[in-house]
Amino acid sequence: AKLIGGRHINPRCLDDYVDRSSELMRSIGLDGYRSDWQLGGDPETAAVYQEALDWAQAGVVVLQQSLPWPFTGILPWSQHDNRPAHRVVFQYALVLGLTSLRKAKPWFRAALYFDPTDHFGASDFL
Repeated sequence: AKLIGGRHINPRCLDDYVDRSSELMRSIGLDGYRSDWQLGGDPETAAVYQEALDWAQAGVVVLQQSLPWPFTGILPWSQHDNRPAHRVVFQYALVLGLTSLRKAKPWFRAALYFDPTDHFGASDFL
């Protein structure tokens, strides 16, 4: 584990990025997706939201670096080792979608493409 952003994480563990992003979102009042949630206007809430987005995006970057380019396959949910990849892509789309559903749609589409069985409900956002 390394100290990153004041936290001990394993830089190659995608779930560490998802957990940190989720923890930050919970700290500003969001646990899961709620269509009525609004990003508060105060700078502190905006900074926490941005940090949550940054953590989720960092996880996506780690995932992208671990896949061949261009990656055109699927990541079967049935293989347990693939599940962190599904979680990190969905977390990034979810956090991004709270301020811009237009920017998040390609990521929800990618989540659905990776997992056609749609375990996270990405199709609900398309």
